[in-house]
Amino acid sequence: MNPSMTDCPSYNAKPIRLMSSLAKTLEMDESQLVQLANDANGLYRVAREIRKPDGSLRRTYDALPRLKGVQRLIKSRILGRVSFPEYLTGCIKGRDYKVNAALHSGAKIVIAEDIGGFFPSTSESRVFDVWRHFFGFGHEVARCLTKLTTLRNELPQGASTSAHLANLVFWREEPQLRARLDQNGIVYSAIRR
Repeated sequence: MNPSMTDCPSYNAKPIRLMSSLAKTLEMDESQLVQLANDANGLYRVAREIRKPDGSLRRTYDALPRLKGVQRLIKSRILGRVSFPEYLTGCIKGRDYKVNAALHSGAKIVIAEDIGGFFPSTSESRVFDVWRHFFGFGHEVARCLTKLTTLRNELPQGASTSAHLANLVFWREEPQLRARLDQNGIVYSAIRR
């Protein structure tokens, strides 16, 4: 079954093909932007560590000011131009847990699943795929944005860009899943935060 266009996220701007265009979008000199991307792994601090019942640690990160400012521009000028389908409710302006709960009001059965380690298991290659193929950005631009929004080959939970990227990781598969479930009378929603 093919999902409707309202079930698919969409980017409402021209793809950024050149590094010079990305640098202009992010208000930086191109060479400074490349250097920042190359330094990005060293520009985070652990914001919080929580010991989970299974003994493992859940870490959230905070980008240091030099990187954080650029991530805010990425979020507002690029990720902020994405239209997300209604079933995605996490970290999207005007949508919260109440909006998510309302999607399921009146249901006889509600099943909630938590994907353990979702952010750390979202690899750099998945993030690159979002930049390159969902947004349609040039290869070098996608590589640079991937470096600016990942930490040691994973999506860092807590970074200002991470929740929006998490909402796009399944941009190919999720609309079809939602359409199949809808066809069977099952309401699907996702919160990634």
